[in-house]
Amino acid sequence: MIAITDTLRIFQNVGSHYEAVELREPKFWMPDLKLGICAWKGKFQGINRLWLRWFDETGQIVKTEAEKRKQDRSALEVERDRSQKLAQKLRELGIDPDAIQ
Repeated sequence: MIAITDTLRIFQNVGSHYEAVELREPKFWMPDLKLGICAWKGKFQGINRLWLRWFDETGQIVKTEAEKRKQDRSALEVERDRSQKLAQKLRELGIDPDAIQ
């Protein structure tokens, strides 16, 4: 029987066997890969729980492609709203924003 826990355990190859690495926090940096792995609490594919996530040398979680797309969409929406407000302000000043090149 396999026990499932929310504890991150890392094992390192030492000669011909593996030994548990003592972690002070639920993350582990792998200098050879320039990448780390950590326990991250959040929602993924509609399920909210602890997940394993990669992090970079600055400690930032590496975003999934879906997270990157969502962030890009949000940035586009902010820029679109800003553009619409600017166009409205120009109209209020009697300037046709479509006539500006």
